[in-house]
Amino acid sequence: MVSFDQYKRATMITKAQALRVVKKFHLDLDVVPIDQILEGLNAELEHGSKLGSLTNITKDKIDTTARIVIAHLIEDPQYYKYLKPFENRRERYWKEKRKPSIFTN
Repeated sequence: MVSFDQYKRATMITKAQALRVVKKFHLDLDVVPIDQILEGLNAELEHGSKLGSLTNITKDKIDTTARIVIAHLIEDPQYYKYLKPFENRRERYWKEKRKPSIFTN
């Protein structure tokens, strides 16, 4: 069996991988459904190589990504239920606008 730390360069987390996260961290699927955990894991891949080396804090490891998900679920077990609508609004807002750079020259 492959350990969590051996998963490298995750670009999309599968339901089977999410179920392994549930088992490893003893997550209660009666409180947070698997689809929300899976959505969270895939959303938090942005903390890996997806946005470049500056923000790559997880090194695309599922175990580390899961810890970010768990932190958000501790704050609010429905965190990922509301994240997608928020991100959709944000994308619509920026669709016709030019995003300013957050960096100085």
